[in-house]
Amino acid sequence: MKKIFILGAGSWGTAIAIHAAKNPLGYLVHLWCRSEELAQQIAQGFNHHYLPGVQLPRNIKVSANWGQTFANATADDLVIIATPVSGLESVVNQLLALPVVPK
Repeated sequence: MKKIFILGAGSWGTAIAIHAAKNPLGYLVHLWCRSEELAQQIAQGFNHHYLPGVQLPRNIKVSANWGQTFANATADDLVIIATPVSGLESVVNQLLALPVVPK
């Protein structure tokens, strides 16, 4: 099954993850964030800092661990980068260092 990886758990990345998790094709949705504290909060179903009051679907897999996020990535998966420009270079460099780089 194809997976969708969203890199960045701010308001934009979280909103994309919410909509992606509701997709009718049943793609697996992975949301990566820089902060372990934020990852734990999102795992409880909320991103109070960026989208207060919005319940997140339970089928979003969230992690602050890069290796865990991309453990089963394939070249056919989709990556959406939703990080601030200030963190873009670092995220892209980490992405390009993966053994398999999703689309």
